[in-house]
Amino acid sequence: MVDHSTPRARGQGVSVPILCCPLCGSEALTLLFMVDAQRVERCGSCSLVLLNPQPDCSDEQLYAEAYYRGDCAVKDRGQENVLEPDRVARRLESCRGVLEEIEGRLGRKGRLLDLGCGPGFLLKAAQDAGWVVAGADVSAFATAHARDRFGITQVTTGPLEDVEFPEASFDVVTLQHVIEHFRDPVRMVQRIKRWLAPGGLIWLETPDIDSGRARREGPQWSHMKVPEHLFYFNQRTLTRLLTGQGFTVLTAHREVEGTGLMQAACGGAERARRFYEGAKRVPGFCAMVKVVRSANEFFRAGLQGESEIIRLMARKA
Repeated sequence: MVDHSTPRARGQGVSVPILCCPLCGSEALTLLFMVDAQRVERCGSCSLVLLNPQPDCSDEQLYAEAYYRGDCAVKDRGQENVLEPDRVARRLESCRGVLEEIEGRLGRKGRLLDLGCGPGFLLKAAQDAGWVVAGADVSAFATAHARDRFGITQVTTGPLEDVEFPEASFDVVTLQHVIEHFRDPVRMVQRIKRWLAPGGLIWLETPDIDSGRARREGPQWSHMKVPEHLFYFNQRTLTRLLTGQGFTVLTAHREVEGTGLMQAACGGAERARRFYEGAKRVPGFCAMVKVVRSANEFFRAGLQGESEIIRLMARKA
């Protein structure tokens, strides 16, 4: 079983096989498939999927500038350049939607920690919206980008397993495609709980191993990334992870592309955003938008199986 008291960062010693499921303690770990000579195993008790043993690759090597620019030689599969201007604009727009969802549950703005903040997209959107923000990431390149490009002053560089914050110092902790990178997700959720104020929220998104595409493509699934993704979750295992550490799950839904109706009607994304910011003060408008979004998610994710990403929000009990 993973030792929750002494997590080991990547690149520190020889990889040791995991004998028991870190989530439920079961020894029923069986081979699901192989990805580039790496064993991907599933727990027969709780259905958690993990690389076993976890590959020994240093964070400094993996998450350097090339990782974000889509040219990382360490990875077995390519990725997009996340710093390309059009992609940055899309990410910032997506982050505004995330913040709106969080504010709807919290009932206000507050203190937000983006753990694994990368280049700082969510931090930028939150700071512009009036949140007090802090970030942490293992990549020196990413945190420098957040500081220099987006003006984020409170950002920490170092292994996320080692970073520390005062107890009850945040109202919200966000994890965008981060939970699957942790060596010990159970211990990290325990630490996040300490950092949250009473009633604080944890918001996360991660690839869904039970998505239609994941089941169809198996070892060829685009999110089956070696050596960076160490765990693969579904809604059941995410819920078990959080409730087991004293959280109450509030929402769980799938990320889908928007309908595009508002952008088409307004003549572009920026005009649509300005229209929305003004119109959301009109009684009933936000409720109508929520209905449209829910119907779109049901159609794209539930009926067509398009979504590969699960988003989940939970409250510290």
